[in-house]
Amino acid sequence: MNNSRAGWLSIEPFVHGVVKNDQVLLYNTVNKKYLIYSGLTEISEIVQQLLDPSNGYVYQLTDDQIKSPVIQKFIAQLRQKYMGDVFAPGWSASKPFNIIPEPVIKKGLQTIEHHLHEITFHLDTGSDKSLERFKDASKQFIYPMFVSHAAVELSDDIIHSVFSQISALPLATINFVSSGIMTASKLEKLSSMFAGTSFRRKFHMPFSQSDQDCRNVLKKFDWLSLYFSFPLDRLQIEKLTALCQHHDHIQHVEFYFIVQKSEDVDQAIEIIRQFSIKQAFFKPYFNGDNMQFFKDHVFITEEDVKLSQPSQYQIFSRMTMNENDYGKLIILPDGSVLANMNDKAVGNAATESLESIIRQEISSGKSWIRMRTGVNPCSDCIFQFLCPPISNYEIYLNRFNFCHIHS
Repeated sequence: MNNSRAGWLSIEPFVHGVVKNDQVLLYNTVNKKYLIYSGLTEISEIVQQLLDPSNGYVYQLTDDQIKSPVIQKFIAQLRQKYMGDVFAPGWSASKPFNIIPEPVIKKGLQTIEHHLHEITFHLDTGSDKSLERFKDASKQFIYPMFVSHAAVELSDDIIHSVFSQISALPLATINFVSSGIMTASKLEKLSSMFAGTSFRRKFHMPFSQSDQDCRNVLKKFDWLSLYFSFPLDRLQIEKLTALCQHHDHIQHVEFYFIVQKSEDVDQAIEIIRQFSIKQAFFKPYFNGDNMQFFKDHVFITEEDVKLSQPSQYQIFSRMTMNENDYGKLIILPDGSVLANMNDKAVGNAATESLESIIRQEISSGKSWIRMRTGVNPCSDCIFQFLCPPISNYEIYLNRFNFCHIHS
């Protein structure tokens, strides 16, 4: 066997690579081209060496390797997709220098302004039977919490305490979630307290009130997020008709359609068409008996992953944090503070500062840093950093393969 050195193989710093059990993925984050190999040990061993930080994206091939038809084809494909090349041994007596791409984590910055960008206030819990149908919805997407006992309201003192800590911060969004329309005095207090801030203020509630009530909320908040469930009865259609007739308000309304089966999707599409709704969103709800609906409408394919074409910045982000949860806190009516509705509380706003709660989440929490490298089957999947971050649906169901790649 001839093991003399034949050349330096190098891949570009903007190429993202993963090797898992003889499966290889190389992704050019600039031109969005892919190379995927399976069962080719020659290639997987070389790429494993290339991706080793101590090798710096450079590996010296042997004569035997560079003569291999498999390796020759691999090198040709690297060149074709502008991912890498081979430098002749005479080009450099020593190993060529290459920049190693790595995300940088600044762990020393644990203050509110460096991390917090969204807060969700659950203003109350609801015991109404109409909410019982979706008793677990708040663990899947923003939605009022259902309780079978007496409803609980978030105290004004807690809201004011939180506001005093965030009023000068550049937060992006403040969400207010209610099981129904709050009293006029409560709405006025909330509106007055947060008036003049740069926050985007969104009020979330089920669509069960009159169109006039909806417009009253819009007078005091930037956005109104309405949640619709099926089937819609005649009275709800009349309310929707009246609301959509007020074009000066409708542009600040987000329509969320809770769907559990294909027929719900069809009805939602018809309503969107009939009322010319511009800002419409679907919220699938897992009711314990509609996994096939999720497989048909929510699960993603390998082609979906490839078409997402994340940037190198997005990939680095997914290597260090969960983009869905990072920087977000949820405050429940009893003052408990969560980083994800499916996880345990990380503190209580009635007794602790947000800064101490953030330190707690950074040092020992799991919501903000829940990544696919830590769950199965994603930990052994070459697409682990190309897939979207772990979602509430996956956490709620304790199933992390909402995909047709690993069934």
